[in-house]
Amino acid sequence: MKHNHLLWCAALLFFATGVAAAETAPANPNLLKEPLTIKNAKTTTLKDGIYTVVNPDENTISSLEQTLELNQDAPRPLTFSVESRAETHQGPPSGNYGVRLDLVYNDGTRTNWINVGCKNNSTDWQKAVRTYIPAKPVKTAIFYVQYIKFKGKVHFRNPVLTQGEITKK
Repeated sequence: MKHNHLLWCAALLFFATGVAAAETAPANPNLLKEPLTIKNAKTTTLKDGIYTVVNPDENTISSLEQTLELNQDAPRPLTFSVESRAETHQGPPSGNYGVRLDLVYNDGTRTNWINVGCKNNSTDWQKAVRTYIPAKPVKTAIFYVQYIKFKGKVHFRNPVLTQGEITKK
């Protein structure tokens, strides 16, 4: 009986640690290297992993970005996200407050403004996420976190870009 009890405990421990490892290990690694490039140092700061953007008026353009060479040999899904919260955000829902990708394909053509907007007027952290499946292999991805032409103060953290496995048609 003691032997069965030990086997049961060992099995439980094995499966519990396997599940915990599966839940914490990312399926695909984040391709971004922080910090992101701040494009308007007058409005954007970085402290303790949180980017804070304070736009004084509706004409201000603030963004963070990073260019990555993917050099895909076949199209792979791209998932991109960021977490955000707004202290004072004035404006309607828009992709101008969120995260976006511009893609350059191996043949030199482009797809721009693949985006997802952050929720407006949320003082809680919210995650904006989108998966895009390109029709052609991607050479270069330009990742943006942006707060464009809005007045207000917003925060961003945890920018992520991953690529999945090759899709079969």
